[in-house]
Formats: sequence, C-alpha cells, structure tokens
Amino acid sequence: MNTIEMLIQRYKKLDLDTTDLADFMRMQEKSVLNAISAGRFPIKTAKKGKHRVADVRDVADWWDQQRASA
Repeated sequence: MNTIEMLIQRYKKLDLDTTDLADFMRMQEKSVLNAISAGRFPIKTAKKGKHRVADVRDVADWWDQQRASA
C-alpha cells in the first residue's frame, strides 16, 4: 500500500482539512493554522469554501520526502 492509499483509507477523502492535517502531523490544529498563515506550513493548502485544505497527493509527497531524507 502506498502513502496516498493509506491516507485515503484513513481519512476517507481526497482533501484533508486542518483538523486532519493536525492529526496526521501530530500537531494542534491552531498550530497548523498559524503555520499556514505565517507561510511556514510545509504542505501546499488552498481555500475550499470556508475551510483550508490540502490535497492528499501533496500530503503523501511531503511524507515520502520526509522518509527519504531521514
């Protein structure tokens, strides 16, 4: 199972909101929002309605890069 499949199986959606991102990255949601606002969040996000979301492919790419550099 690749990273994208794992994320889809875990979160049951293709766009992860800030709650999901906080859970995945083991951060507080407020910290995720602050990092996004400050331009320090390592994963590209976009507005979807009133929510900030990240595409599951971008999250998987970031995770795979982290594992490769470890």
